[in-house]
Amino acid sequence: MPGSLIPITTEPQRLAFGVQVTFAIIATAAVGLRLFARRIKRTPLQWDDYLIIVALTFTLGLIACDMIGTLYCGVGLHMPEVARIYGPDRLVVFLKLLIPIQIFWATSLAATKCSILAFYHRIFSVLRVDLAAKVLGLIILLYWITVMLCTFLLCRPFAFNWDQSVPNGVCGNRVLSYIMTGVLNILTDLCVLCLPMPVIWGLQMKTGKKIGFIILFATGFFVCAVSIVRLRSLLVLDYTDITYSVPSALIWSMLEPSIAVTLACVPIIYGLVPGDILRLTNGSSKRSDSKRSGSILSPARQAVVPENFQAADEVPLEPGTNSGKDMGSYPQSAQSAPSAHEDDPRSDRYSLDSVGFGGQHRGPNDIRISAEWPLDSR
Repeated sequence: MPGSLIPITTEPQRLAFGVQVTFAIIATAAVGLRLFARRIKRTPLQWDDYLIIVALTFTLGLIACDMIGTLYCGVGLHMPEVARIYGPDRLVVFLKLLIPIQIFWATSLAATKCSILAFYHRIFSVLRVDLAAKVLGLIILLYWITVMLCTFLLCRPFAFNWDQSVPNGVCGNRVLSYIMTGVLNILTDLCVLCLPMPVIWGLQMKTGKKIGFIILFATGFFVCAVSIVRLRSLLVLDYTDITYSVPSALIWSMLEPSIAVTLACVPIIYGLVPGDILRLTNGSSKRSDSKRSGSILSPARQAVVPENFQAADEVPLEPGTNSGKDMGSYPQSAQSAPSAHEDDPRSDRYSLDSVGFGGQHRGPNDIRISAEWPLDSR
């Protein structure tokens, strides 16, 4: 039946299609919430936002290829069955799809990692973190180039990827290629995730809050676990019946960039609810009040905050002091510390993005925080 879609009847087909649809929605929603947070905070898009949009675009391209493989090429069915019922051309289409799948996978992950590094660069005013982020960005770029070269040069001539009848065709060691690119991918994941941990742990704040921020950043380690499972699924592929053996590898290869994009958006949308939703829905009088106070506080919070408290002011954290202990400032420090939110478009109030190290001077001990937390009246 040329041209017809393949009905979803087997468990591997149902699982693959269900995961594809679900995570396409989740990743898109995460980026949408991120952009929504930017809009209601009235902050311009930054490099990390543009890069995550690129990452989402390639992730959706990867999911689209997987869907074509499931609905048109017979993923989840045995190759002889696909060739007999739907024709051998479906198998050729699937083998061709493996090329853009590899390209979309690598590009999405590279863009996501670079987005996270750009986020670090924007909020951490620590020289060693800034330098390490730039070096890691270069390594990720070189890694992406390596994956592209493997994709286009592993089989020669290129058509031998899907047509084994091409004369003098030869392919390199696919398993070795998967191991090399997979291990490098996991290592770069770990480096990106571990980069800010020492700085966060060294902040002068309550241990509970510090651990909370570390956990928030450490959610990305789940992506590393997915990367390991993906690599294992690639190593057990049976190329003599690839449409039947590939569903697991396709699912994990799609999950990895989808989850990475989603988790990369979490720090930006972390503080979106309820404060910013309140600001969006309140009347103009409350919006003007919020501009004067620097934040929107619930009545319960306002009851314990000093009259002149300005929660959005930057509080310098110097070694050996506890000036940032409560993540707020009293009138004396509020008057002496200039607000970053009026002049610095990089700042994002209410979200973890505001837990910035966004001072004007960069140095190992020049760390500034701009965030909103209620002071404990006790």
